[in-house]
Amino acid sequence: MTPHEDVDLRLIKARFNEIKSGLVYPIVVEKNLKFIIDGHHRWYVFYELGLKVPAFFVDYSLVENSSWRLKALIEDLKTDRDGEVCIEYNGLRLLCEDDYYTFYWSLYEEIVKRGLDPLAVKLSAEGVPLPALPKQEVIRAAKLGIVYPPKTTRHILEFKLQPVKMLTSDGDA
Repeated sequence: MTPHEDVDLRLIKARFNEIKSGLVYPIVVEKNLKFIIDGHHRWYVFYELGLKVPAFFVDYSLVENSSWRLKALIEDLKTDRDGEVCIEYNGLRLLCEDDYYTFYWSLYEEIVKRGLDPLAVKLSAEGVPLPALPKQEVIRAAKLGIVYPPKTTRHILEFKLQPVKMLTSDGDA
């Protein structure tokens, strides 16, 4: 299984505790290319512990690719630079870069530079929409082993995953 997003180490302890509890959500993996669609942090913990990863395999063409919204920082991200990928806000093009990879790492660095929590700033249902990472870019990143910042993509599934009970080493659930 191949990740296309980095992990935020502050979230790893919470995922570790979930896995230790024995009830976890499977990660979602693209069925043909075997890249992680959802569950990068859970995958990381399983991988580091040397455990088998519970996974649900899906056809990526059936997954909706959306974007997170930025709920802070907008006005002071002005740029005099032109680029293909920008935040569109009140008729302005902000934080423009030539490609998605550079754009998302620049945004991540801007957030961290201001001492803010990247996840708290980005993970919002309201606010200014960020450019959605196109599916072909997610596939390219996975094929090339390129990782984007944590929580860059937002994949929406047509179904709700159910947690699975993990077996202990002695076979008990």
